Amino acid sequence: MIRIWLLGTFQVEIDGLIIPVWNWKSKKALTLFKYLCSRPGTKVPKDKIIELLWSESDPKRSMHNLHNTVYNLRRSLCPQDIDVRNECFIYSANGLYWFDARNGYEIDFVVFQKLIKQAFDMEAIDVDQALELYQQALQLYRGDFLEEDLYEDWTTNLRTNLREQYFELVIHTSQLLVKCRQSYGRAIQICRDALRYDPTRETLHRTIIQYLIDQGRNVDAMLQYRECQKTLADKVGLEPSEETNQMIQRILHRQKTGSTLLESKARIIDRCAFEKLSKSNGQLLSLLIEAPSKAEVSRILTILQRSLRQGDLLCRMSDCEIAVLLAAATEDCAKTVARRLERIILNQINTKVHFEIINWRDSIHTSTPSSL
Repeated sequence: MIRIWLLGTFQVEIDGLIIPVWNWKSKKALTLFKYLCSRPGTKVPKDKIIELLWSESDPKRSMHNLHNTVYNLRRSLCPQDIDVRNECFIYSANGLYWFDARNGYEIDFVVFQKLIKQAFDMEAIDVDQALELYQQALQLYRGDFLEEDLYEDWTTNLRTNLREQYFELVIHTSQLLVKCRQSYGRAIQICRDALRYDPTRETLHRTIIQYLIDQGRNVDAMLQYRECQKTLADKVGLEPSEETNQMIQRILHRQKTGSTLLESKARIIDRCAFEKLSKSNGQLLSLLIEAPSKAEVSRILTILQRSLRQGDLLCRMSDCEIAVLLAAATEDCAKTVARRLERIILNQINTKVHFEIINWRDSIHTSTPSSL
């Protein structure tokens, strides 16, 4: 079994053993291997390889160089079995050369693209499973395709295509995380991870800003905007787009007019952050939902977020329980709020729910961990 990493730093592993850099017999052999691995199973004519590696040499000399390079390549991959061609991954016949492996192979960018396709096909059937596949694909992207070969012309198109697939995957996955799981923290993190590969990608900055606004974190949204503004100015000499500027102008306008349209939203946070607020003042409500679907839970979270105040907190504790912290509320106030929320949920999605006022330490620290 051979594993090959072409995303980020190049690496080869055969039967669990990494082939060190000094094992390669020549730079041309290494380049030829990368080239053939970037199109596994595709039979490449010798003329195309000669044009790639020896474009300025005479034909007779080029053929001699090709034979020597293929020999060195096989020796680098299979030093003990140089005469056994079918175990050395590089095949040739009738003037054609190609990469394959009888015992199987795994090339990271091939797996990356396969996972994206599988997730896309799965999305309409099981969005949670699709999300897991999308996130597995994100983990495979360790860097741009053959990042140490930026000036090799043959790498450019594939590098660009894979990079664009990655950025599209980041945006789409973050949107699903927010829509289906209310996982704003994870969605923001994968967008920030992607900015390491291209800090000028304004779409990523704008997506992060939107998620921060959705959580009522307007100060953080302004900080992200300033980072976007500075990065664009320093690296490409541009200003943020009108679309990005309008997002910030809406925040500034509401702050100036005192509007609470955005600021009135409660925040949805993860379990870890929720538990850290165990000493906060206020009342804790437990919302129990009988056998809900994932879509129902997401809709209920959205209703609660819009119906509560800034400073109130929400957390999905399990598949059928949502915890609500009413900041600075008395017990009587919490009872009134609970009755109002029950009516709102029943009227909007016709689902009966039940709120209980509970003791923080007796409940939060013993609740079943959320599957999210």
